[in-house]
Amino acid sequence: KKSRKNFEEIALSTYTNNLLYFEKYQTTIYEKLISFESALENGYYQSNYDLILQEDYFDVLELSTQKYLYTQNSNDYASLAAQSVDFTNNNNVYETFRKVSIEGKDLEKYESIDIKTNNLSGIASLLHYFKENSQDSALLKSIHKFIFFGVGLGQHIIEVDKKIHAKEYLIVEDDLELFKLSLFTTPYSELALTSKLTFSVFDTKEEFSLLANKFLEKDFYYNHYIKYFQMLNHTEEKLEEFHIKIASQSHNLFFYDAILQQYLRPLEYMNDTYKFLNILHSYANSCLGTKPVLYLAAGPSLHKNIQWVQEHQEKFVIVALSATLKTLEKYNISPTIVTHID
Repeated sequence: KKSRKNFEEIALSTYTNNLLYFEKYQTTIYEKLISFESALENGYYQSNYDLILQEDYFDVLELSTQKYLYTQNSNDYASLAAQSVDFTNNNNVYETFRKVSIEGKDLEKYESIDIKTNNLSGIASLLHYFKENSQDSALLKSIHKFIFFGVGLGQHIIEVDKKIHAKEYLIVEDDLELFKLSLFTTPYSELALTSKLTFSVFDTKEEFSLLANKFLEKDFYYNHYIKYFQMLNHTEEKLEEFHIKIASQSHNLFFYDAILQQYLRPLEYMNDTYKFLNILHSYANSCLGTKPVLYLAAGPSLHKNIQWVQEHQEKFVIVALSATLKTLEKYNISPTIVTHID
């Protein structure tokens, strides 16, 4: 049985190794930890917690309430947390895709539809093939990406990893002081040897949003199912924000048939001999290089100065928003360039 001194030595060694890891590989988190230490030393911040060694496990004492973070042995909590994590695809999981089932009887119908008018017409055969050849199992063979909402002292992170061996973890903790205490008890530096770690610590909603996007974009082909574990003392805010990030991914909002139409429309304009600016071409010897540019947008100032524009239009390269064309035509003003957001 380990002595109290052994526990303290291991905790100090774990903290030192973690700090070296964050300094080298997680600089944003390291800077937050250093700033927190500075705030403590200069009296700008008072500690909310104390790390307590209880026989053979650590706990956190909230100083204002004299209550402990864990209502049980924190090692036992870590084991129970790991037991609660499973490989099912319907429990504590984010599905990042739209489920579309194409039956055999529907295949011919979808394939006969113009690819520009229905987003399923071009992929119906793939979806049907997937349905016919995939195993209808509620169990995942492996978990590549996993999220921890709430760290506490973090022992459950290590226990869960022993069970699932995920390749990528997103670790979320809103309380910077609490996260700092976990550096004494959780060997993040060792976990980083076998898994990619992304940390969101003491982040604003906007900062978390950026990290969530990066986590989703990195190895996006493993996003099909993303499992997670939430500590009960951690708020729902970041869980909901991550769900919003999933739902707002471009492939869930914009169907390729609409994007295809956007790409094809300029070709139709070119076929109708519309003139386009080539931004790679030099126009130094044209009117673009010799005349000043007058930019016209719709608004009160346009109507106030329309007579002046009419009289001096030949002196300028006139760039006009398409919303102004009706007014310009009324006053017989011909713009050089028309801009329009389609």
